[in-house]
Formats: sequence, C-alpha cells, structure tokens
Amino acid sequence: MFGQTAYLRIGGVALLLALLLAGCATGPRRSEPKPGVNVDLIPEPKPRAEPRSKYGNPESYVEGGVRYWVIPNPKGFVERGQASWYGKEFDGKRTSSGETYNMYDMTAAHRTLPLPTYIEVRSLKNNRKVIVRVNDRGPFAKNRILDLSYAAASKLGMIGEGTTPVEIRVLDPADYQPAPKQSAVTVAAAPLEAPPQARKLPAQKTPASEPTGGKPGDADDGAPGIYVQVGAYARSESAEAVKRDVGEALNKPVLIAPIESAIGVLYRVRLGPFASEAEARKVLPGLRDRGYFQYRIVRQ
Repeated sequence: MFGQTAYLRIGGVALLLALLLAGCATGPRRSEPKPGVNVDLIPEPKPRAEPRSKYGNPESYVEGGVRYWVIPNPKGFVERGQASWYGKEFDGKRTSSGETYNMYDMTAAHRTLPLPTYIEVRSLKNNRKVIVRVNDRGPFAKNRILDLSYAAASKLGMIGEGTTPVEIRVLDPADYQPAPKQSAVTVAAAPLEAPPQARKLPAQKTPASEPTGGKPGDADDGAPGIYVQVGAYARSESAEAVKRDVGEALNKPVLIAPIESAIGVLYRVRLGPFASEAEARKVLPGLRDRGYFQYRIVRQ
C-alpha cells in the first residue's frame, strides 16, 4: 500500500516487491490496539475543493501485475464491495499522496479515485455512515475496494471483524450539505485530547540543537498558550519524524506531548505556544503544503 511499486518494472524482482509492499492487502491487523477511545467524538472531515496531490495521481499505474486507471472525473461515483482497515504499523508512514498516515484521522485508501477525494462510506451490515478523505492507494487484495483508517473503521464498528461490506459514494464539495449532528460529535476532540481515564505524561521538549526555530524553552512542558496540534500518533517514532519535518519546514518551536489513554500512549505533536489564535493560524498554510490536513488549534 505504501510505496508506489507500480513504478518498478524489473522482471520477477518487481513482481516480488509489489507483493511484499502491498501491505494492506494481507488482511486485518490483529495486533492493533483494542478500541478504547470514543471515536464518535473524532470530527469527520468536511468536503472541500482541493487540488489533486502532486503524488499518487498518474493516468494509470501497475501494482501486482495489474494496471489501474485513475478516474478522471469521479462525480457521481458509487461502488459496493468489501472494506478493510489498516492501523498502528502504518502510523506515521508516507501515503501514496505524500501525506503522513495517522490512524486517528478519518482517511481511506482506494485504487482508482483521485487523491484526495471525499467519500461517504456506509456499512451494509449496520447502516452506519462516515465521511472520509481518500489520500492513499489500495487495497490490492482480491475482492476489496477500500482500506479505512483505524478511526473510520472504529466508527463503522468493524474493528473486530476486520472487513465489512460497504457502499461508497463520492461527495461533491460544491453541493455537499452535511446532515445535522449533535455539536458534541462535530466539534469535540476530547478522545485525542484527554480520554476520561487519561493521564498526562511529561512533554518532550525540542532540543536546542534541532533546527526547529525559536529559543530553547519556548515550548515548555505545559506552558500556557495557544498551540497548533499537527496530529496524535500511536508510535513515538512517528511523532519524532513529524516533529522534525514540521519544525525544519516551518522554523517554529515544536514539542511532543504524550498522553496515556485507554489504548496506550498517544504522542501529540504541537507547534507553539503562540500569543494568539491569529498567530497560530499563520502556520496552517505551511502545514497544508507539507501534507498535514488534520491539524487543530488547542489551548493549554
């Protein structure tokens, strides 16, 4: 799934690499953390017009010996089939679009939809619905049409089973009208911020030797102020990689604020503190340019 083996064509070696790298095609991950966060409080993305990503959108590509053609205009696209999900072992890795995969974002992988595309996914088993942003390629297993993030799969109630039949429908940002929901569901972000039984762990300060901008101590552990949370990751290695990436690119102080939750420690990558929300918003275009779209502004 991760890594475009479609561009490798060196005889049998290419085919072997394709099979090895089509990681999401191997079935559900039984080693994933058990559900513990209230995923209903994780906001779903609102469809909006976006340019196609620089990566992952060739006219066609080859994976596992099969050629796939990217749909030029997916408006009105509807498809039914089996959906699977991918989680912790891919957390923090690069997707086909060049963005960083976060298992707690509402995202998905599809073989032929343009990247990105917003879709509604409806479980044909329990009729639950979620909106996700397609930013990756896959799954390449037979008889599967979609790979969902851990958060999206949890909302559909399919974590234990691993796969479920779904209907997917492309959403057009121009005429999309979201169904009314309770405000607690649409705006609260408590699960990634502070689960009921969560215990804060000491924040990891950015060493002065790292080129992240600002003065040493600007991002003090627990310092009051306004922060931009880039994401919350299940692996410390993923958080460290994101911290280096955004720190070097944006030249701003950055820290990792771990928090212990029902599913283990989450490593929250944060920029700041900023003196005001207006100052914090100035870094958002830079985050989007780096492929981070699930950011949010938080107050400490």
